[in-house]
Amino acid sequence: MDKVKTLSVVIPAYNEEETIKGTVLKIIEEVKGIDVKLIVVLVDDGSTDGSWVEISKLAKDFPGLIVGVKFSRNYGKDCAVLAGIESVSTDLYLVIDADGEHPVEKISEFYSNYQSGDCDVVHGIKKNRRGSRTSKFMSRLFNKTFKYFANIDITESSDFKLFNDKFKRALLNYGDYDFFFRAAAQDVGFQSKKVDFDEKERIFGVSSWGNRRLFKYAFDSIVNYSHYPLFFILFLGVISVLLGGLVGVKALVDSLTGSVPEGYLTLLVLDLVSLGMIMTAVGIVGVYLSKIFDEVKGRPRYLVEQRVEYEVDVV
Repeated sequence: MDKVKTLSVVIPAYNEEETIKGTVLKIIEEVKGIDVKLIVVLVDDGSTDGSWVEISKLAKDFPGLIVGVKFSRNYGKDCAVLAGIESVSTDLYLVIDADGEHPVEKISEFYSNYQSGDCDVVHGIKKNRRGSRTSKFMSRLFNKTFKYFANIDITESSDFKLFNDKFKRALLNYGDYDFFFRAAAQDVGFQSKKVDFDEKERIFGVSSWGNRRLFKYAFDSIVNYSHYPLFFILFLGVISVLLGGLVGVKALVDSLTGSVPEGYLTLLVLDLVSLGMIMTAVGIVGVYLSKIFDEVKGRPRYLVEQRVEYEVDVV
């Protein structure tokens, strides 16, 4: 008889007081139809509402089933995922959002796909994306830009994934200070399968991911996974040399033909363009230096302030 597998469902949560309980109850009900031993890991990513209070209540109400992890401050969703999979040791891990946008009813399909073939990870692929036209456009733009610069295709991929312990250990080998879960999961390159899903509406409230935060996240991700922006500096240098050469040739021709100089406007424009190129180059180098500085400081990617877990009472 095969040993029953253990499954950890990791749920990162930031200000999800109103959604956590409902999501957990749905997961417990869904997993009843799967032959696994369930553990739910709830990671409070520095919430400012009552999320931790709700997590603590759930841990007490479901001893042996719920593990709560509380960050000392907000470190980001990717670090919350990392903390969740690091905090327990099981056969399988499933990452799912707390807000209800990832359909809980798909968990059985994820598991059956994993069981039916030789794979280490099952990726959840969004077939439709909710949100405004602007957010959809920005998301597509980021995915295409990231694929071009980093050579990693995360198009329509999501954090909704099921993977085994082998895949987890591979993820933990990524020592990046700014850990990017979706990109790392694609970059691992192990055998995989895909499950399509339709993104659902949030159970409560609105997303905390504003355009400014999304832009910073996208910018940091591209810098962390690509060196192409540094080659852009070389491109700027080549352009500057070519422009300088053209101006020099024109000046030589003018001096030989005795043409009257046209004034300083052209030189002024070229000076401004050159200055802009120099400042852009310095800025790109500065961004990479700041990332190197973050890495060499050796600071932890997250700090756990509190962990809550209750054992099952034995009568």
